[in-house]
Order: sequence, then structure tokens, then C-alpha cells
Amino acid sequence: MVIEMDGADAMSGSDLDKNEITAYIIAVEDNVSASSVAHEALHVVNYMMRDRDMVPDLNNDEWQCYLLGWIVRQCHKYLKIG
Repeated sequence: MVIEMDGADAMSGSDLDKNEITAYIIAVEDNVSASSVAHEALHVVNYMMRDRDMVPDLNNDEWQCYLLGWIVRQCHKYLKIG
């Protein structure tokens, strides 16, 4: 897969394969900012909800926050961001 960054330091997306398994992707440039990773991670949370026909619950968003935190931690671990 080729991802065109178009001047951004991070981008996200999703890809459904022939077995109907979805991959969620965050692509980053070298020296990506922590805020860009968090920004793209929120897009991934939203992609996941969209793909499962889930509606955000603005009165009880705790599970969304935990999922967002987990995605950001995985990115920081892999990218060795502070």
C-alpha cells in the first residue's frame, strides 16, 4: 500500500481486505508530533465506530477514551514518542 502524505506529518485510514478483515492505519513522517498522532488516533476510533454502525455517546464516552488511549500508547511505543 502506498500512502501519499501530501505535506501532512500524519494520516490515517482503513482498508478492508478480501477476507473482510479491516486494517486501521496511521502513517507518519519522521519526527511526527505527539498531537498529530493523537489527532489521527481519534480518526481511527471514529472509523471503528463507523464500520460497526456505532453512534458516539456524548454522555458516556468512557470506552471511547480508553480505546483512544490504547491506540495512542501503541503508536508512542512503536514510534518511541515521549
